[in-house]
Amino acid sequence: MEKSEIGQNANIIQISSLKRSLDDLNLFYQFVENIPVPVYMLNGAHYSYVNPAMIKAMGYSWEELSAMNWWDPVPPEIREEIKERGFARQRGEPAPDYYELQVVTKSGEIIWAEHFYSILFFGGNQYTIAGAYDITARKRAENELQEIQNDLEKLVKKRTDALQEANAQLTRFNKNLTDIFENMSDGVIVINAAGEVEVLNQVLHQTWGPLLGEIEKRLYEMARRGSNTYISNMLDQQRPFKDVELMIPTSQGDIYCLASGTPIKGEKGKLDSMIFFIRPIKEVHKLVNRFSGAWANFNFEDIVSSSRAMQDVLAVGYAAAESMSNVLIQGESGTGKELLVQAIHNHSSRRNGPFVAVNCGAIPRELIGSELFGYAEGAFTGAKKGGNPGKFEMAAGGTLFLDEIGDMPLDQQVILLRVLQEKKVTRIAGNRVIPVDVRFICATNKDLYQEMLKGNFRRDLYYRLNVIFIQMPRLQDRAEDIPLLFKHFLEKSVLNQGQPMPRVHNDVFEMLMKYSWPGNVRELENIVERLIHAGFDGEIKVEHLPPEIRSFNNDLVPMQESRPISNPPSRYLTARQRLDELERSELLNLLKRYDGNIAKIARHLSVSRNTVYTRLKKYQIEWR
Repeated sequence: MEKSEIGQNANIIQISSLKRSLDDLNLFYQFVENIPVPVYMLNGAHYSYVNPAMIKAMGYSWEELSAMNWWDPVPPEIREEIKERGFARQRGEPAPDYYELQVVTKSGEIIWAEHFYSILFFGGNQYTIAGAYDITARKRAENELQEIQNDLEKLVKKRTDALQEANAQLTRFNKNLTDIFENMSDGVIVINAAGEVEVLNQVLHQTWGPLLGEIEKRLYEMARRGSNTYISNMLDQQRPFKDVELMIPTSQGDIYCLASGTPIKGEKGKLDSMIFFIRPIKEVHKLVNRFSGAWANFNFEDIVSSSRAMQDVLAVGYAAAESMSNVLIQGESGTGKELLVQAIHNHSSRRNGPFVAVNCGAIPRELIGSELFGYAEGAFTGAKKGGNPGKFEMAAGGTLFLDEIGDMPLDQQVILLRVLQEKKVTRIAGNRVIPVDVRFICATNKDLYQEMLKGNFRRDLYYRLNVIFIQMPRLQDRAEDIPLLFKHFLEKSVLNQGQPMPRVHNDVFEMLMKYSWPGNVRELENIVERLIHAGFDGEIKVEHLPPEIRSFNNDLVPMQESRPISNPPSRYLTARQRLDELERSELLNLLKRYDGNIAKIARHLSVSRNTVYTRLKKYQIEWR
């Protein structure tokens, strides 16, 4: 074959090969043009080709796309990052060749697409060819799922937090209940439906620790054998009870307490357990005494005295406080017998127990028995349901002060003697013997020995009470204490009235010390209060003293205005005359205080001016 033929054949082969390449390229072009996936080529910063799917997806024409930078459709917040990646890829530097990207269409819609990138060299130029796959629906679904997941996580967290808070509240509530259970002042016992003790609180251990086994046994017997009506009714009929007196026998004596019970129901309303609240009866009585005012407020330090007579009394009082023996205090009214009794109680080992005072002379004869010894339910018409404890029970663990013991009827003296001997009491119309642990202190303004000789007081009771004897001196027998007591009462009165301390003239004390003081210290305190209420411009002089004191000391009284009738000694004045003396003295003081202003005097006395004029005329007092 000739060279010309060979060359011709080679050209034919090349043309055929080129034709096939053009056919393949046309086929590829048709593929890219018709594929529903956006495809585009980049040359530098601009688009060099976009397929119809790209134009459709973006909404821009080829002219619009070819005129913009390829990063323009990217949202502004990520535009710089995407731009830098594209140029790094064109420079041959490492850059991701696949990532998800948001783009903004011409209509402003933001769509998500997966982008695939590749570098292509053609005709000596470098191109970036890319394909994009719309994943907006998938991303929307992912976002929705993420939102659902976030909402679910929030809900789970919220429920978890709620459960944790509920658990914390339950823990706190349980702790609070435990603290209340362990620290409440009453003993608490939880018994199951079988009558067995399940739980005891700390108070029971502290109060009756060694006897708890016996107490559990007795409560079981009361519940199962019906020996206590209230407990049996609660077990059988689920009937609660409140403030019932309960006696629990033990090897160390009966435990006398106040009990309340509450049934706890389980499923289907059946009895699950029972809760008992128990408090020693002496603690109940102590609480009642405290809030009823039966409390000892005075100590030995409160007794104002420097006299030898009172120092001897206090020495015996201190000795009596250290002993548990019965004490008999004898003295006139107003000498301070109860103050000494309270001091003895507060200095004794029973200071934390109740102090109960009973005036035997103030209680009607027919009621003194029920007051002292109490009564059972139904003892008499109008008797309190459940009965009522007497003063002996109320004073258990403390001191019982029997004032005016000399006025106690003989029939009640017999019962008192029995209580002193046996330390037990039985309520009127009752059949239960109640142990009482009481320290007795008695007082009287009578000569109890003479009363005994006359047959007015039992001899055996006298000797039972008169173990430690204290004779209270009259105020006139301790005259050196009068200035001290006067100043003490004066300071107390001006403090209560909010007034300044007045100056007391010395001759006032001289006159007070010569007075007989039939009312003793109580009378002195009364006179001080009268002087304070009268008001004498910051001074207390002899003429300010009550008429009975001035008339008793005529030799010390300075000259005063004339009176139509001379004052007889106060011990001879009638009650009406004493009242008139006081009223006249008060009017004179008010005239001086208000400089004769009748209107102010009437306002001070809360009466009309006519009433003031009438009284001035009655006592022949000149005020003009």
